[in-house]
Amino acid sequence: DEAADIIKFGNSSKRAAENNLIGQYGNGLKSGSMRIGKDLILFTKRGSTMTCLFMSRSFHEKERLKEVIVPLPSWDANTKRPLVRTPAEEERRQLEIDIILKHSPFRTERDLLDQFSAINTPSGTLVMIYNLRLLDSGQPELDLTSCPTDIRLSDDGDDMERLPLEKKSFRSYSSILYCNPRMKIYIQGCRVISRRLQQCLYKPRAYNFSSKRFKTRSEQDAARAEQQAKLAEEKARELEEAARVAVAQMGLVVTASKEARAAVRQAQTIAADARSEANLLSKIVQSKQKALKHPKTLTFTFGFNLNSRGQDGMFVYNCSRCSTSLLFYIFVSSLICSLT
Repeated sequence: DEAADIIKFGNSSKRAAENNLIGQYGNGLKSGSMRIGKDLILFTKRGSTMTCLFMSRSFHEKERLKEVIVPLPSWDANTKRPLVRTPAEEERRQLEIDIILKHSPFRTERDLLDQFSAINTPSGTLVMIYNLRLLDSGQPELDLTSCPTDIRLSDDGDDMERLPLEKKSFRSYSSILYCNPRMKIYIQGCRVISRRLQQCLYKPRAYNFSSKRFKTRSEQDAARAEQQAKLAEEKARELEEAARVAVAQMGLVVTASKEARAAVRQAQTIAADARSEANLLSKIVQSKQKALKHPKTLTFTFGFNLNSRGQDGMFVYNCSRCSTSLLFYIFVSSLICSLT
């Protein structure tokens, strides 16, 4: 189920009222991978289940499909046998395998299963992106070979030398990605050394800016969240009532069919998911209403960039993550904005 959630925009199991984890919005993997390449194949393992997810624009273009089809076969991690229960599920699984083998670099099901060996922990995920975007010259947009410890933009001759390193080097960009870094990032097997930009400036000065617009926006967000919570609560109650009715009706039947029992379980599962969503939105409302008591501020940090004096500009951090870099060439002699 978690693997299936990956293909749904806006869906994330990390959403919570007070959660600072990345990946809460359910858009990053899909939009990011499709930006740099046309095809993605994902291998994930958790407990005794191994799952392969195949998301391919090449497949859809070649087959001229108008609806999104995402093969999602699963295997038992111990026996390597497919996780199917009925002939119909086996037929669907075989169709999914055939699609993956036809439109991916792998030619046999054994080749697919061998990829899970790269995940040497009880749980983990391996993502492969191929058919990378090309420049007008025909070479890949991303240069993976010129620097063995980095991924860089390929030189297309458009003033690449004038660009600051943070604009053309994935390692340099990742090093300043978070205002307060708390995670380890590895590129080409080599760890990225994070930098706190506030500590890289000479004689930094901070200025906290507040505005009535911040409060108005927070009030609007709280009202919107409250409306969403009310709708979710109503939906949860309706589904719970429908599940109770289904259970009561099945209780009146002496010998309920297998299909009827499956329908009841499905109704109960849907109701439980709706209740979880309603409870989560209710907590988010409480968090937003509590936050109204603490006005938001925009912190401007000024300082001199002594290492690269010719690079002046501004970085904007939102929720501790760099969202924008306005370069008048980077880092007015360097300005960092942080919304808290």
